[in-house]
Amino acid sequence: MKKSTKGALAAAAAGTLLLGGAGSLAYWTDSSTVSGTSITSGYLDLGDPVCTGGTLHDWQIDGGAAYDPLTMRLVPGDTLTKKCTITVNKAGTHFTNADFTVAQGATSGSAQLFGDELTLTAAYSKGATPLGSGSGTTTGVAVSNGDTVTVDLTIAWPYGAAADNTSNDLTGAGFQAALADITITAKQNHN
Repeated sequence: MKKSTKGALAAAAAGTLLLGGAGSLAYWTDSSTVSGTSITSGYLDLGDPVCTGGTLHDWQIDGGAAYDPLTMRLVPGDTLTKKCTITVNKAGTHFTNADFTVAQGATSGSAQLFGDELTLTAAYSKGATPLGSGSGTTTGVAVSNGDTVTVDLTIAWPYGAAADNTSNDLTGAGFQAALADITITAKQNHN
C-alpha cells in the first residue's frame, strides 16, 4: 500500500475516534439567572347565610305568613320564599366579579313529588340594586371584600302540575317530602 493511502487511512481513523466516544468537541456555554418572587394566592369565602325568621319558620308561604311544616299543607299554586344575606370575603388582584348560582340536592319522600315538580329559583341583590334575571344564576356581579349579597329563594309548586305517579291529579295527595339543603355558590371570575 502506498504511503499516501496509509496516511489518509490513519487520518480518517483518528478523526473517527475524536468524533466518536473517545474524544470531545470544543464549545462555549454560559448561563444567566432571573430572580424569582414570593407568591400568595387570594381566596373566596361565603359567610354563613343569615335568613329572616327562626330556624323552623324562616320560610314564608305565598309571600305572607311564616310557613310551619308541622301544621301547614302545600297545594299546587303555593310558593315558599326565604330571604338570606351572605357576606362575601375575598381577595385577589384580578378578582372583581363573581357568578352566583343555587342548587338543591336530591329530595326524599313519597314518590319524590317535590323533587320532580317544585322549582327552585333565586334573585340576588346588593343593597337596593337587583342583580341578574332572577332565574337562579347571575353572572358578573361586582364584589368587594365584605360585601353583603341578598339571596331571595323561591320554591314554587306550579298550579296544574300533575303528580308523577298517577294520571289523576286528585289522587296525587298526601305526599310527604324532605326538601334537601340548598347550596348557594359563588365562582370567581378573572378580570
